[in-house]
Amino acid sequence: VCDKLDFIFTHSFEAVPFSEFEYVPLKNVEQYFAVPRVWAMPRDGDSPLLFLRDKTLTLIASHGASVMFDICRRHGFEPERVQIVDTFLMMTYLLSKGACYTICGGNFPGSVHYEANVDFIRAGRECDGLVKIVCGRRRGNDRDETRAFCKKLRAYATSDS
Repeated sequence: VCDKLDFIFTHSFEAVPFSEFEYVPLKNVEQYFAVPRVWAMPRDGDSPLLFLRDKTLTLIASHGASVMFDICRRHGFEPERVQIVDTFLMMTYLLSKGACYTICGGNFPGSVHYEANVDFIRAGRECDGLVKIVCGRRRGNDRDETRAFCKKLRAYATSDS
């Protein structure tokens, strides 16, 4: 990133399309469907998430759409509409106003403004595409340092501490 950043923590689908980056998977991300609290969620049925099939899925990054579609398919539905927005702020605004749902990890940043208007439904199934990674730019001798740093991070991420 502008040759100013050595590493970044992100999701694998955000780095895989770019060959100039090297990354190391750290752990699978717990998945949640973030839905507006005003939507009536069914309490019974084979899949309580099927009601989302006729709702709008909103995403920030279009290159992650295939991963999000896979998550939906694993839960028995495909989104009827997908909306790509430019910013996290716009996505959370639409979510809090009842206009869409999204898929996120357990550390979805909260704010007082919309937390009261959003429910999080644990997806309950892991998808290989939603993986937290540490990513660094490929360049010269940095590869050994990157690997050493990532090895330590992976050991920490898989430890019980």
